[in-house]
Amino acid sequence: MAPLYNNGIPEKERRGMIFVEGGMFNMGSQEGESDEMPIHNVFVNSFWIDKFPVTVKEYHLYCGSVGIEFPIQPDWEYNEELPVVNVTWENAVDYAKWVGKRLPTEAEWEFAANGGIYSKKTLYSGSNNIDEVAWYSKNCDSTCKIGLKKPNELGIFDLSGNIWEWCNDWYSEEYYHERTENNPKGPVNGNQKVLRGGSYFNDSYFLRNTNRHRFAQNRGNSMIGFRCAKNL
Repeated sequence: MAPLYNNGIPEKERRGMIFVEGGMFNMGSQEGESDEMPIHNVFVNSFWIDKFPVTVKEYHLYCGSVGIEFPIQPDWEYNEELPVVNVTWENAVDYAKWVGKRLPTEAEWEFAANGGIYSKKTLYSGSNNIDEVAWYSKNCDSTCKIGLKKPNELGIFDLSGNIWEWCNDWYSEEYYHERTENNPKGPVNGNQKVLRGGSYFNDSYFLRNTNRHRFAQNRGNSMIGFRCAKNL
């Protein structure tokens, strides 16, 4: 169960985070790339996840507070409500620690994108109609302000499109064959970290909930940002 208010009403949102009640789901796809196969049952514990990706405003405040340089600006005018980009996995981990959070695991990310226990089993996060929920190559040419598209079943925005999002896990093409069923956290080591969700630059195929991507943890680009998660 979610934490309760004093009046006994379940608390589903707190300080910009959405409560995701844990449960079992079918992770992966038989219709995607080989690294999405096989479909396997996974259980994740309840957790909190950011309602929106981390924004330029939030990350700018962090940089000023800890005395580090803000990431290189992309080829468009920055706005406080845009998701921050050009952040490495290492940058994202440091920010998450600063705010008392962490990066979501790959399993948590996919469970949340699917809508958790309220999933309607849509192809994208919140809809089978990509234009309802996502910014991608056919409707934009740069990042867009957070929260303008329809949220998913849990009330989470922008999980499909806008930016790729860092997950905590190391990437392995064969990891699903291990079929770790209880709160999988990815391989023990690797050369690249997992990205999920697709970006403004990608076509709809890359924005599917099950699609997996990867990138070196010490590099970033204008398509990559992140959101945070937190244990109960």
